[in-house]
Amino acid sequence: MLLPSEERQDIKRRYAEHVLYKLSRAVRNVFQEAHPEVTISVEQLFADAVEWLDELLSQGGRGLECCDDLWNDVLAMYRERDGQREGLEESKVKTTMVFYLLMYCLQSAGHAYYRGSLFTKLFFIIHSRWDHVRCQQMEQRLAPEVDSLSEELRQWMQEYFASDCSLLCEEEDPGTDGQPSADGTRSSAASARQQDPGRLPLPEELDTERAQKYFPMAIAKGWMSFEQGRYTWHGVTKKGAATQLAYFCGKVYECCYSDKYIGNTGKRLPAKALQVLFGVEGLHNLLKQAYKGTTIQQWRSSIDVLFRSDDE
Repeated sequence: MLLPSEERQDIKRRYAEHVLYKLSRAVRNVFQEAHPEVTISVEQLFADAVEWLDELLSQGGRGLECCDDLWNDVLAMYRERDGQREGLEESKVKTTMVFYLLMYCLQSAGHAYYRGSLFTKLFFIIHSRWDHVRCQQMEQRLAPEVDSLSEELRQWMQEYFASDCSLLCEEEDPGTDGQPSADGTRSSAASARQQDPGRLPLPEELDTERAQKYFPMAIAKGWMSFEQGRYTWHGVTKKGAATQLAYFCGKVYECCYSDKYIGNTGKRLPAKALQVLFGVEGLHNLLKQAYKGTTIQQWRSSIDVLFRSDDE
């Protein structure tokens, strides 16, 4: 959607100090110096980047497969926005801006899949769909800006992955006069937990006492591993490993679907953060399938044993 003036002003008021807004401004300014005929506000570019970042990350492990379609979708959006048909070259420049914003965000992600494979995929799409030489020139001019924001980006991406909310849908913090927090500050309790050397490093949303209890148990059994900062789920058995992960996480975070007609009978599953942590997708649906099957899977009893003391 093309943002009206009042919405652009609202975004500027609320997010002017947010690192993604700063990055959007830097990317827009560098591109418009080279392409003054291409006009887009910082606020519009920021809102578009937020929308497509959410779209890309919602794909989880399928993100690599979706990148080519993503370019076509963003390009089509700019060419036909609100019934106004735009020139192909102008739309390509705007699409390239969005892809650079996505790429630099992923470069700061804590998960190797996002800052590695997915980052590289976006990089090659930009260079092949736009122009290799112009891309190199833009990257050289953008490098100082991106470097100066790298730590802020890293902190924000850590918070972003731990949240189920889109940036533009987050509730305002009443303690900041309506201004959303832009510095990624964590609560003192969360910071203290992360500093404990005996705890597994987890995003704040996932860092519960149950996770700290049961994740090490699963690691000890060989069902999962934590190496070089990355979590990998291996499964109780090789067949159906993703469903087993959903079931295990449902038990850890006390979310189940024991009644096939009612649905969720427990707490909310932090699916987005878990999908990022393990590089998987569709945990909500897999959890439903695990509980709604006509027969109880044999591997469930192995997982249930870990939680027996809590369930009794």
